Amino acid sequence: MRCLMISNPISRITAFIILLAGIVIISLVLMFLPAPSASNTIDSQVKSLVIINGISISVDLAQTQAQREQGLSGREQLNAGEGMLFLFNEPDYLRFWMKDMNFPIDIIFINDKKIVDIVHNLPVPTKMDMPAAYTSKEKADRVLEIPAGTAESLNWQIGDVVATP
Repeated sequence: MRCLMISNPISRITAFIILLAGIVIISLVLMFLPAPSASNTIDSQVKSLVIINGISISVDLAQTQAQREQGLSGREQLNAGEGMLFLFNEPDYLRFWMKDMNFPIDIIFINDKKIVDIVHNLPVPTKMDMPAAYTSKEKADRVLEIPAGTAESLNWQIGDVVATP
């Protein structure tokens, strides 16, 4: 193995300038790359469909702990026919709250491909109040959040069959 020695002073200066130019170019490229934001994280979530009584809801899947913790918090709205589906590995009594929510929702608790509980028209918490928490009455392994009033307007009931991913 040979070690390259630069003995000529002009060659040393040239090598230093090339190295410095490379560092500057890399720094400029990194500086202008877009930084990930919360909206990019939400937009990059996996999309799927939930079908209840023949009605399809386009959902973002909350599969990871970070996605489940973020949920719909901070989002401006959900349009009709949209929602978020939270996926859990094992059925359990699940607890949800309305932290940083900007719009009211319905929460549908699902287990064994059936609705096991529905919480209707959860209001947006005021700035003065601690957000209320809602726990499922039955064990669930899926939770669907949809715009408030959707479950009632579509006449969804406990026991309805649900097709989910």
